[in-house]
Amino acid sequence: MKKEYIYHIIPALEWEAIRDNDTYEPETLESESLIHFSFESQVCETAARFYTGRTDLLALKVDPDLLDGELRIDPVPGDGNFPHLYSPLNLNAVVGVLKLKLNSDLSFTLVDGA
Repeated sequence: MKKEYIYHIIPALEWEAIRDNDTYEPETLESESLIHFSFESQVCETAARFYTGRTDLLALKVDPDLLDGELRIDPVPGDGNFPHLYSPLNLNAVVGVLKLKLNSDLSFTLVDGA
């Protein structure tokens, strides 16, 4: 069975600023008490919906088995189920960083080489 990773969308400059830290605490952890993630099948649609036209986005590929905090799969009405982390993200759970390439039709493609 193929392992299912989760993905967190982050601007490249923000990743550069925190990548050497032990943990990551985005604004949503304080304002919503969670960190938003997507499954691989959802990440490009999520980027298109919330980050229209951005060319500076990365997707942190996270191994859920390495997370220190509580991960829940929550229903989002009308959108399906999404993973949410209810604690800071321990950065040793990040197993890859991918680029979200903006396409001419404003959709995104997940590509290696970030």
